Amino acid sequence: MENTDWSELVHTCSKDLLHLAYSYLKNTQEAEDSVQEVFLKAVSKNMQFENMGHAKAWLARSTINICKNKLRSPWHKKRISLEESGIGEAIQTSPSASPEEKAIQNDRNIQLLETVMSLPEKYREVIVLYYLEEYPVPEIAKILQKSISTITTRLQRGRKKLLEAIERKDYYDRT
Repeated sequence: MENTDWSELVHTCSKDLLHLAYSYLKNTQEAEDSVQEVFLKAVSKNMQFENMGHAKAWLARSTINICKNKLRSPWHKKRISLEESGIGEAIQTSPSASPEEKAIQNDRNIQLLETVMSLPEKYREVIVLYYLEEYPVPEIAKILQKSISTITTRLQRGRKKLLEAIERKDYYDRT
């Protein structure tokens, strides 16, 4: 990519980066801010990428770094988001919706996402990158700066923990 086409890059990568940022921050607004910050950093430095894969890897790594910096900040540690307090869900649900409609609204997807988000960070990040962002294992290894064997081990253990958590939830839901 001789001259970076920023509008194409934003259009192509922003959704994936948003998912990645949300997996760390668990807050939609903060995730959006982080993605915007990544693109602003890239544009202000006039970054030139070898190809689209290089661009995606650099943007993903930068997104992870910005999210980790936000999580370390004292401000972040002291605040509670709307989503964490449950108010965000109440705001998004239409008051005129019937109880059946509310129950049907992506209940399984929400439960699965919550379960993924409850995983330890080292497993959550590889699960998100592999299944949601659809990165291949070697690319995840580059992004996270880990060996391929480490990534495959974390994927295997993450899947196991995810399955155990899902089985626990199903057990408690039936009783």
